Order: sequence, then structure tokens, then C-alpha cells
Amino acid sequence: MTEETVEQILVCRDVKKTYITRKRGKRLRTEALNGLSFSMEKGDRLGVLGPSGCGKSTLLKCILGLERPDGGEIAFARRAGFVAQDPYSSISPRLTVEQIIEEPLLYGRMGIGRRERRERVREAMGQMRLDYEKYRRRYPHQLSGGERQRVSIARAVIASPEILVLDEPASMLDYGVKGEIAELLLNSCERLGASLLLVTHDVAFARRMCGRLLVMDGGKEVESGWTEQIYKEPQADFTARLFYAAEDIGRYWEEKDRLALHRQKFI
Repeated sequence: MTEETVEQILVCRDVKKTYITRKRGKRLRTEALNGLSFSMEKGDRLGVLGPSGCGKSTLLKCILGLERPDGGEIAFARRAGFVAQDPYSSISPRLTVEQIIEEPLLYGRMGIGRRERRERVREAMGQMRLDYEKYRRRYPHQLSGGERQRVSIARAVIASPEILVLDEPASMLDYGVKGEIAELLLNSCERLGASLLLVTHDVAFARRMCGRLLVMDGGKEVESGWTEQIYKEPQADFTARLFYAAEDIGRYWEEKDRLALHRQKFI
């Protein structure tokens, strides 16, 4: 009997990234990523969780090719859809909704004619609960924040990606809209058979979206495993404090600021 081949969507091996900056005449060394390793298989929904300054954003930039790691290896899926945090700056104000969503089909050199592109845009908008005739000619300034983020998701899924990469996709939205965005993202992953990588500091949103969690601090893994298991019985004190602080917004900001200052080292 042959073993079923596991399809790897993302593999990070011993990834490292250090920034050297100057502050008050001194050199400041920040180890944004310090030997981080993890992998994702087809269909995985992984949440990378941690406070600001833990290395999440740097990891995302390295995965997307926006930063080059100092060491280690990253093997990534061929087709990825990306949804950014800010629905106000992540889409061009000069393009209509139809033109924004159509972009991956044009610049991905998929050889699709105008008629088929239009039909795909219509389908993607319908999946995001955006009426095609009502919204296709609108510009971003004519949309609410939730509508803009739905446009961003439609753009991310239109080319049938293997993985959706999400950078705090609901952090700038009202609580009620967060639930709708979460539902649309999960439905999209199920429909496409796509994996999902969520980078966030929002414990509740990560718990809702992800089957597995990777908790980060200081550019390294603190702990990882099934979401509910970690949430109910965290093994690391850092994770327990993170979850505890997230239940109280004041305590959350105090903990976040303390951890951010702790990570910086003068050299």
C-alpha cells in the first residue's frame, strides 16, 4: 500500500530576518524573525497570532517576496490571493470596482478574453454579495469599508488561488461587518479548496477562522497546534497572557506595549 502524497502549500525552514536601525546615535538591532519554521498542507487554515512587533508582518513580507530573508528557506504555492488590512489604501482609487477585481486576470497573463473576464467578475461579485450592475462602475470612494473589503476579497479569489493570505483583514471594520467578512472568506476557501494563512493579533477572529494556530514572539514560535486545544489549555505562559489580555482591551494595549519594548536591543 502506498502512502498518500501530502501536498505542501507553504514551507518555511529556519527563516531569519534582522533589521539594524539607528536611534539617538545608537545602533538598534531587531531580530524580526529568528529561525522560524512551519509548514502548511492543502486545505490548512493557519492563524499566525501575536502582538505588534512579534515578527508577523515581516514573515508576511518574506512569504510574499516583498522582503528577502537573511537566512532559511521559503517554498510557496504558485497561486496566491492576498487581502490586505486597509480596505482604503489597498485598492486603486482611480479604478472602478469591475477594473479592480479584473486585475489578476489581466496581469496574470491568463489569456482570457474580455467576455470571459466580465463573466468571472460578475461571478466573483455575486459570491461577495455585490450586485454586478449596481457596483461595477462605482469607485472606491463610493463604497463603505465593508464593501471595499469585499471587493478586495473578490479580487483575491477571482484567479482561483491555492492559498488565501490575509493580513488583519477585519481589524479596521466594525464588529458586525467582521462576522460577514469571516463568513465570506471561509466560504471562498471551501469553494476553491484553498488553504488560508491569517496573520493577526485578534485572538477571537483567529479562533473563528483557523483550525491551527502558530503563536509568535520575538520572531520565534512560542507554541503551535490545534486552535481549540491551544485556546483552552495554552502550554506557554506567553500565550496564556496574550489570551488573557485580549479579553480586556486596556490590559491588551498595556501588554502589547510592554512586549514591544522588551524585544528591542541596543548594540
